[in-house]
Amino acid sequence: MLKKILSLILVAVMLVLCCACNTTDNNDATDKATDNTDDKTTEDIGHKIDVPEANVPDGSLLISGENRYRIIYPRGAKKAALPIYDKLVESDKLADGVVGYYQMGADTIEDDGTPEILVGLTNRELSTKAMSLLTSNKDYVILAEGNKIAICAKTEGYLNKAVDDFISKLSVLDEYHVIYTNEKEYLVKYEAPAEISLDGKQVMFIGNSFIYYGNCVTYMLDDADRHVLDNGYFSQICQVNGEKVDVYNYTWMAKSLDWIYENKLTKEESSFLEQFDYVFISEAGGNNAQIVDIVEKITKLFPETTKFTYLIHNFHASQNHTNIFNACENEFIDMGIEVADWGGLVYDVWSGKTKVPGAKLEYNKETFVKNNTGVSNNPEDCNVGAGRPSDNYHENPLAGYITAQMAYCVVTNKSAIGQDYSFCGDTSIHKFFDFYEFIDAHYDDNHDTNFPEVFESEDDMRGLQVLIDEYIAKHPAND
Repeated sequence: MLKKILSLILVAVMLVLCCACNTTDNNDATDKATDNTDDKTTEDIGHKIDVPEANVPDGSLLISGENRYRIIYPRGAKKAALPIYDKLVESDKLADGVVGYYQMGADTIEDDGTPEILVGLTNRELSTKAMSLLTSNKDYVILAEGNKIAICAKTEGYLNKAVDDFISKLSVLDEYHVIYTNEKEYLVKYEAPAEISLDGKQVMFIGNSFIYYGNCVTYMLDDADRHVLDNGYFSQICQVNGEKVDVYNYTWMAKSLDWIYENKLTKEESSFLEQFDYVFISEAGGNNAQIVDIVEKITKLFPETTKFTYLIHNFHASQNHTNIFNACENEFIDMGIEVADWGGLVYDVWSGKTKVPGAKLEYNKETFVKNNTGVSNNPEDCNVGAGRPSDNYHENPLAGYITAQMAYCVVTNKSAIGQDYSFCGDTSIHKFFDFYEFIDAHYDDNHDTNFPEVFESEDDMRGLQVLIDEYIAKHPAND
């Protein structure tokens, strides 16, 4: 009987232990109150290390040890903060092999006075103060006050730069103490590079209808001589800036960069290609998976001193051509190629993502893009492309002006604001500059456009020029 009672007691004890062992916390750590963080002390984790007292130099902050800083970021913005977490865990010997030794999480964690590194615009007061110091998309700031350090920038790219800068200022003192070696405000102010004149320069545009449709350069027949000078919008912008520039139009209808390279560029005399100071490149309508390879091949045909700019057109933007975007944000930067994202600008405006500052008019897709579902009957007397049915993706003269103005400002470092655009409708320069001929040929009865009204509105044109400057400044390729 005694054995039976003891057996029952043993079973009951085992059931209690099993229940305790199976109790787990299933909360998702991503953007929750704690993110892989138990915030354990060295005693909790069983470290038996005799850590010397920190002798922190003036102007530095101790961010490890008993006053261990936790890392806080706005909800959904964990990615930018991770490098700091990884660096602290790597640098602090006491964190070695200990999950959650450093706490990291979204700013939904209550601010209870714990030392914190704030990455991005968190809901903490110091983040707001740091953000108020920024005057440009390319500024960033690291601001330390009390037991908080705020790291802020207006764009993701420059926030990553700020994080890299912060990490570069971390060091390990006496093997165990991680310190930040710039306690005071550290503000990197963006300084615009000096303006460049194109006077006397040779310029080439390589591409297709996504360059010439809106008159950035003017349309040429397939069998026309590409060795003559162009007088489209880009050339006119140079002229109103007092610069005499030779502009060559190396574009073909519906042709990819691969085709242009194989069938045209490689057959040119080296003496022709060696003269160019600036080359603008734009792919056709596809999301070319080999875009980096073909652009690299093209650049190798020109002198090492030639500067290249890639033109992102509106079809890239509206169709989300990720291969193009990835190249512009990664490999092209390594190759020294700048980017004019005119397509992103007009797509963001017509889709409502971006507002034109001070605009008096309403914007939609047809403000920037043609739309004819039928076939024009006068292909000889109007701008190129009349006769092509169901075209609702090529730019009109307003988008063509934005293309040319952004291309010019990218390479000259000049502002678009206040630039003269009165030539855009001047048919004495070229018959293709006629706005209403363009509308008759490229918009059918079911579609309308207000781009001539935009050209007539000083407020709207100034707003678009402001956006041109902003879109140039925020692209990482244009540092």
